[in-house]
Amino acid sequence: IDDKPDDAPIAIQADSPKNDTTVRIPRIIHVTYKSRDELPEEWEQSLQIWEDMHPDWELRFWSDADIEEFVRTEFPQYVSLHESYKYVIQRVDSVRYMILYHFGGLYSDMDIYPRVALDGLLSQWEDAGKNVLLAETSNMGVTNAFMASAPQSPFMGCAVENLPNYRRAWHHVLQWRHWEVLSSAGSTYLWGMVGHCGPEAAAGVRIVAQRSFRGCSVCDAWETGKPAETCDTEWLGHSSTNSSWHQHGNLFHSFMKLFAYSFLCEPFRACFVTVTLCLFLIQRRRNGRRLDSAKVG
Repeated sequence: IDDKPDDAPIAIQADSPKNDTTVRIPRIIHVTYKSRDELPEEWEQSLQIWEDMHPDWELRFWSDADIEEFVRTEFPQYVSLHESYKYVIQRVDSVRYMILYHFGGLYSDMDIYPRVALDGLLSQWEDAGKNVLLAETSNMGVTNAFMASAPQSPFMGCAVENLPNYRRAWHHVLQWRHWEVLSSAGSTYLWGMVGHCGPEAAAGVRIVAQRSFRGCSVCDAWETGKPAETCDTEWLGHSSTNSSWHQHGNLFHSFMKLFAYSFLCEPFRACFVTVTLCLFLIQRRRNGRRLDSAKVG
């Protein structure tokens, strides 16, 4: 963790070559949704906060139709890949990297809004020669829900170029929607690119620590009834404790979520259940041996 002034966001960074080149991230806020007409009221409020906090920035709203046209026009070599994704969220995830590579700027999910103007956050790392800003996630790794980049940054270029290589993987046979989304173009994919794209790309990347991006833990996000303010930080506010695409999943996802929550967030209850189950199995095995001995006798 780097030394920092009191008002600076906490950041972490792996060892990498120093990058002395001064770069500038365009003051553009990119957001995506099906269409502006279908935007929920709470997310309309988030957009208003972005505009109020950053009157000199440009806000670009990308509808599904805008995204399709953008890929056809600027990345025609990826049209077939874009159309091959099974889920809409995969298309939205992958196009985030294309937008940031082509235009530069800051991407934010709709449920995230600024609590203060972010010019200082970007300027701090621009002056240090960083051309990409990522955020650590409580789920481990980095998230693609909030990120910024200069145009044509080596890292975002690498993230775009590798998308076809991760479209299909052997572990997708599990048919777990969330894992397929995360590992093909989502946050897990992005995290993998941090280590995959090489030292030149890594030299320009700054990772903001999780407690500066999102104040709630993964357990807070899984609990129902938690106020959205649980996740707020000095820099960013959150209109929900969880992201919208997590709200629907299949039976396998629901089971895995319950299993993980029990062991990560309720350790004493999990230990009690585990010890009880072990004692039951031990006693059952002893009873079986006694029954076998009785039969032999």
